Amino acid sequence: MDYQDEELVYSSASTTQADTTRDNLGVYAVYIAKLQALDYTVSLRHDDNEQFGDNTTGSIALGHDLTDTIQLWASYGTAYKAPNLLDLYVSFPGFFFFSNPDLEPESSENFEIGIEGSLDSTRWTLNIFRNEIEDLITGNAAGTSLTNIDQADINGLEGTISTKLAGWSIDAALTLLDHENKATGEKLQRRPNETFNLKVSRAFGDFDVAANWLLQGDHDDVDPVTFGRSNVAGYGIVDLKFGYAVTPDLKLRLKVGNLFDQDYEVVDGFNTYGTTALVSADYVF
Repeated sequence: MDYQDEELVYSSASTTQADTTRDNLGVYAVYIAKLQALDYTVSLRHDDNEQFGDNTTGSIALGHDLTDTIQLWASYGTAYKAPNLLDLYVSFPGFFFFSNPDLEPESSENFEIGIEGSLDSTRWTLNIFRNEIEDLITGNAAGTSLTNIDQADINGLEGTISTKLAGWSIDAALTLLDHENKATGEKLQRRPNETFNLKVSRAFGDFDVAANWLLQGDHDDVDPVTFGRSNVAGYGIVDLKFGYAVTPDLKLRLKVGNLFDQDYEVVDGFNTYGTTALVSADYVF
């Protein structure tokens, strides 16, 4: 069981938002079991939201051991997401962005099937999924507020692999998406169709090093000047991380972000950092 009690007090130069409160009581259960070569997980949750009423969601997942090292699994689930109080009531007129008190909660169904396995020091997964979402909360066509999309579909394929090579740990992940606003036939905003991430790391006694390479394809967005539909180019950035254990309790860290100083955008018209350096110390006592 969980219980949340929220309160929003918001003021601006011209208006004062009256106190807005709501609470949510959630009750949930999960059952996990194994029957010979079959694993299964069943979950159920009920939420009583003061603002949006009652909602029940759940999921079921089944896994089957094809061999000692390979498992096939499938799952079906439903989900629910209420808009938060900021989305509903807080505006930023200086940035031409306004809240939408008429937002409805999202609801969705998810179907997924996957296979995973391991061989020596290598582990891999491959899965495909489909999300069918009603009342998806997203930016409106002009980028000036939030709105609900009546029906949106997101189809995807994900693959991961983790292994060790000559003392180095290598982790790679690839995500491919195909998504659509069913009412307009357009792609959803700010969702790249391709994302690839590669991490290589190794420890040398008290010293460790890691490199991370992130590649993202282009995505649709809103032009910040014309408020028309725009396209943000894909990009690739490399981050480096170094760590040194001065003592068992004290570790120094250095992170170099965007090593090659790439110019890129995540949101159309908004700057991102060039090369950055962050030094930190972790002390455990």
